[in-house]
Amino acid sequence: MSSLTTAINLKVHASYTKALDLSTVTDLLSKVYTLTLADGNEDDEADLLFHDVRAVADDTDDDLDLSGVLTDAFGTALLFAKIKFLLIKNLDDTQTFSVGPTAAVGWTAPFGDITDRINIAPGAMAVLVFDPIGVTVTAATADGLTVTNGDAGNAANYEIVIIGSTTAA
Repeated sequence: MSSLTTAINLKVHASYTKALDLSTVTDLLSKVYTLTLADGNEDDEADLLFHDVRAVADDTDDDLDLSGVLTDAFGTALLFAKIKFLLIKNLDDTQTFSVGPTAAVGWTAPFGDITDRINIAPGAMAVLVFDPIGVTVTAATADGLTVTNGDAGNAANYEIVIIGSTTAA
C-alpha cells in the first residue's frame, strides 16, 4: 500500500527599489505560501502523485486522461477524482504551449469553458494550487487535459506534476 504526504511551498522574495531626490526607498517582500496535505482522500488530503517529463511532437496535442490512463512511479493506474495541485513547466526555449481541456471529454472545472487555455511561454511555468478540497475530475466525461505544441516542425518537452485524491470528498 502506498502513502503520500505533501508540502507545497511557494516562496516569493522581491526587492522593489526607487531612487528619490535625497534617498532610496526599498520595499522588501518575503513571503512563503504553504499547502500541506496529509495522506488520504478527504479534504486537506491527497493520495495520488503523477510526475513526468513529456514530449509533444510538432503541431500536435499531448492528451492526458486524468482518470485511469496515467500511472504513478510504481506502475499503478491513477484514478483522480480531485486535483489539488497542477504544475506544468515548459522546457523549451522558443515555443509556447497552451494547456486546457481536451475537446471530447475536457476537464473544464479549473478553466470554465472547453475552449479556455493557459499559454505557457518558453521557459515559463503554470502553477495551479487549488483549495485543499480540490477540483473535481469526472471519469469518462470530464477528465481530459491537453498540452498543445502549436509549432510546426519542432517537438518540445515539458514537466508536469499532478497531486490529487481518489475520492471526491
